[in-house]
Amino acid sequence: MEIIEKEWNKLVRDNVCASLEGNGAVVEMRVVRDKKELDCLLRGKLVEESREVESAQSIDEVVEKLADLETVKQALMRLHGISQGRLTRARIKKDKLKGTFGKGHFLISTKERNG
Repeated sequence: MEIIEKEWNKLVRDNVCASLEGNGAVVEMRVVRDKKELDCLLRGKLVEESREVESAQSIDEVVEKLADLETVKQALMRLHGISQGRLTRARIKKDKLKGTFGKGHFLISTKERNG
């Protein structure tokens, strides 16, 4: 039987390594304890999960990928002690100032005076 080695070098959910080991894989991992490094990895994970939402092919897949995005968002909030209330207040403030995305406005171009 051939052994296939894969390099991942990425932040994964807490139970992934145990699940892989349970399936017979030999896992090399580390726990990220440095707050700055974890912050950087979580922000990158937000981008990764956003791309997966973008490429989702069905509404069910969109829901699953949005759930992943929400999990990463919550982890980033916990890391920085950001409450759901604070995030909601910031969203409401921005929505009042700039609106939401409910009307589907798509900006094509602008012409403005320079100076």
